[in-house]
Amino acid sequence: SWERWSEGVYDPLYDNYLQDCSDDGDDGDDNYNGDDIYIDPPVDAPCKDDPRVADAMECMADYARDGNCDWGHWTEMYINCQLPDAGIDDYLLAIVEADQCSWERWSEGVYDPLYNNYLQDCS
Repeated sequence: SWERWSEGVYDPLYDNYLQDCSDDGDDGDDNYNGDDIYIDPPVDAPCKDDPRVADAMECMADYARDGNCDWGHWTEMYINCQLPDAGIDDYLLAIVEADQCSWERWSEGVYDPLYNNYLQDCS
């Protein structure tokens, strides 16, 4: 009924269901990697303890350490590091596209946000 519209329909919809997409990353939102790159974890994000994730990240670290974690090497990294199998290709794509994948930023801007905010704790 119209009498219950605000309290029973509208407020719960906006308070509990819809996502606030106006966030600019400056309030400590955990899905930002520190450079205003929003990386929304999928519902079926990989598990933190998945060995494929660890292997893919070791491979990507080699590219970053060598100064080759960039858009020009994306296809090579995508294939060689088996990013789709690890389920982290979308996560890394946003970082590489934004030219934010470097060894200097590896821990704070790539690795830590992946393990702290993107992957699921499945244990």
